[in-house]
Amino acid sequence: MKSILYLMHIPWQWIKQRPHFIAEYLSEYFQIDVLYKIPLNVHKKNLINKEEYIPNIKPFFQFPFKRFKFLKRFDFLNKLFFRFSISQKKINSYDYIWITSISLYPMISHLITDRTKIIWDCMDDELEFKSFKDNKILLNSFLNIEKELIGRADIIICSSNYLSQKIQSRTSVFREIFVINNAIEIPKINVSLKNTVEIPKLNLIREISNIFMYIGAISEWFDFKILFKMLEENSDINIVLIGPNDIEIPKHNRIIHLGTIKRDYIFDFMRYAKALIMPFKVNELIKSVNPVKIYEYIWMGLPVIAPHYGETEKFSDYIYLYNNPDDFINISKSIEKNQITIKKTKEENRLFAESNQWKNRCQEILKILAL
Repeated sequence: MKSILYLMHIPWQWIKQRPHFIAEYLSEYFQIDVLYKIPLNVHKKNLINKEEYIPNIKPFFQFPFKRFKFLKRFDFLNKLFFRFSISQKKINSYDYIWITSISLYPMISHLITDRTKIIWDCMDDELEFKSFKDNKILLNSFLNIEKELIGRADIIICSSNYLSQKIQSRTSVFREIFVINNAIEIPKINVSLKNTVEIPKLNLIREISNIFMYIGAISEWFDFKILFKMLEENSDINIVLIGPNDIEIPKHNRIIHLGTIKRDYIFDFMRYAKALIMPFKVNELIKSVNPVKIYEYIWMGLPVIAPHYGETEKFSDYIYLYNNPDDFINISKSIEKNQITIKKTKEENRLFAESNQWKNRCQEILKILAL
């Protein structure tokens, strides 16, 4: 069995994302060792206890020396800390090194040989995050790293077509890149909520009507203005947000934030929604996003509202797309008043989701690795 050193830039205990799913499914075909970066600015309340389907999972530290001009010279310490997690000899014993973020490449670039096969799974347009755009020193440093990695990686996978085109245009390096979209993990049947910390949260939303629900991380891209406008226009709608946040959530008596919920129970919560929403600001960061949540929303067989851009256009047969706040408000009103419902049958929604599972994406990856 071939081996993979799987380097993750998000904690294993974070809400389950693309790197978690891919690692778990690939572990059925490869010996996988996961090294994940310990977050320095993530509240414990946003982390969840996660069952470890992969035997060898270890954390490592990476301090943000590059973010500060006067600390940049200490960045060598990160490489030293990384060596405590894994030896150079061990690194060179792997058949593949899988990287989920450009921030991880400097940790291993000096330890690998020309024979080392690097796989870069580019899941986000990282340089469009606010932390980079607000720091020119950091941005320029990572622009150089991105250009080096796109030239060095043996295989590059992107989560969307837009992202693939974007990184090639930005680096002026044009090469073969495989596009593997995001997907869904079909929920387990009859998962019991008995004796879990989620019961009080579930009991709370059972008492609320006309819930427009959002599932996922809440950060700089979240459009609270459009939600407030919708609430002003319709006094019968309530908003429930589920997921971790790294920005302050504005106070409103009809906006309820339940925080992070164990993934096994997310679909139980969604059953109480009138509609499922994705109120994002469509900027350069979001244009590269092939949203996992849309696959999950479609599976639920409920009305779905999302912003209109290239990656959501693919779902237009199944969901309602808006181009501006008025569209969003009008669609939400029509759903609340039962004037419109799901665009396809529940069976058609289920079939769509079943054809877009993570295990299907894993089969695509296996074909790529067989080249």
